[in-house]
Amino acid sequence: MGKLKSFPADARLARVTGMLRILFHNNGKMSIAEMSRVTNNEVDTLLPQVNAAETLKLVRVVEDEVIITKLGKEMNENKEAAIKEVSERLKKFEPFHTAYMLSKERGKFTTQELEEELEKRKIAFHADGETNKNILNTLLFQWAVYFSIVDYYGLGGVWVEEKSPQ
Repeated sequence: MGKLKSFPADARLARVTGMLRILFHNNGKMSIAEMSRVTNNEVDTLLPQVNAAETLKLVRVVEDEVIITKLGKEMNENKEAAIKEVSERLKKFEPFHTAYMLSKERGKFTTQELEEELEKRKIAFHADGETNKNILNTLLFQWAVYFSIVDYYGLGGVWVEEKSPQ
């Protein structure tokens, strides 16, 4: 497999889902400038969210309009199939791919171990090690846990393989 792309480090799940909700309730489309005004967020704050949503095929961008897709509508409605689809899409991007693979191979891993594995592949989200580790933690907590890619065992400070409830 070729080098995987990195997921937008500044993307926040709550902001992406909020954006989907706004689009859903506004005829499914809105300009970025309009969205900035409505949400009282700078365009620079919105762009990583739009990029993440477009990367996951939750929206498409045509010129300056953000348009919700069928998957985005289903995600907004919390449909289980949409959540599974987004989970599979996330696994195609770093750091989620490597985190998922480490959880399958080892059963558990630390953020430090994930950072080391990514470093071997020349992938970093920030040049400063501590900042990079914080970004990895944020991405995993906000995206990987929600989409059942990995789970977190707080007492040991380790990420673990997600186990489906029986």
